[in-house]
Amino acid sequence: MNEKFRSRIITSGDVSPDKKESIRRRHTDGPMYFESLDPSIAEAVDAHGLEILPEEIALIRFAEDVTNEAMRKAGVKPFEIPLNHYHVLPAEVYEKHFSGNATTYRYKWSESIFMNADSVNRKVLFGSITLHELMHVKSHRTLHVIATDTGLEINHRRDGVSVISNKAEEGEFFRGLHEAIVATQEKISFPDMLSIPEMKDDKNFWESSEAATYRQEMSEYTGVPADDFLWVQPVGDTGIEWRQFSYHHHREVLKFICEKIQETYSEYADWVGVYEEFRNAHFNGDLLKIARLVEDRFGKGSFRILGEMTNDDESAIQCLEKMKVLSGINVR
Repeated sequence: MNEKFRSRIITSGDVSPDKKESIRRRHTDGPMYFESLDPSIAEAVDAHGLEILPEEIALIRFAEDVTNEAMRKAGVKPFEIPLNHYHVLPAEVYEKHFSGNATTYRYKWSESIFMNADSVNRKVLFGSITLHELMHVKSHRTLHVIATDTGLEINHRRDGVSVISNKAEEGEFFRGLHEAIVATQEKISFPDMLSIPEMKDDKNFWESSEAATYRQEMSEYTGVPADDFLWVQPVGDTGIEWRQFSYHHHREVLKFICEKIQETYSEYADWVGVYEEFRNAHFNGDLLKIARLVEDRFGKGSFRILGEMTNDDESAIQCLEKMKVLSGINVR
């Protein structure tokens, strides 16, 4: 199979083939270095950036391996983000620069990942968040290059399966599905992440009866399914620290759709096989196959309903109800 590049370039106006090729290379042959960090952020990294520890480097390597293998399966040329593009900042410094993003921030043009130290203070959290962000960073992109009187303007029109309208009032479609694909991989890869040598102690605890008891108790207390906890651990004499895999409701939508499609198509051994078709689209940008799978199973117009799901929890809950109705399930 010939490898595809993860980005597609569309143009408006007088954009020469050489210039288009130059832009393509800068967006597909590896991380985008062409625009430097905001000076204040670069200064904060120099002054306050925390050391990436050896076990964290191992978790970065794990996340790189997972995402690169997924890219290969999607027929896309893989690449790695340099270690110096990962930054952990003290909470007070992080919050000063990225106040609207509680745990992590991806700097679009330089493909750098910034993490709030308080949010990645356990290896399991660092590893899971790193994989989540790399799924975003390495996703398909469609770039719209517009020739203007002052030069070339570059706009994103696709991000993974997300479709970004050139009309601001129309916003973005398939954003909820995009997050569901990313978060599902985060959960699927969790057992393998625990199995790397640097996670031995975490794995031993997670597989213990003590941890199972904590998960069950917290499930009864919070309503979160016991198998949806990323981490549960006692803190002090009476406290419990816990973390859930991200985008629970969106993952429910995607898993339900995959299960129903798998029931229809015998070529898929389980729902994960169908999920991989969605993941392929996330990396290679080909929406046609997953659109056909969804509409063949749920009917005409169902893929548009999926596209209207935002990254809001309530939107995902409503989308699941609609898809259940389309599948013949009475939700009342």
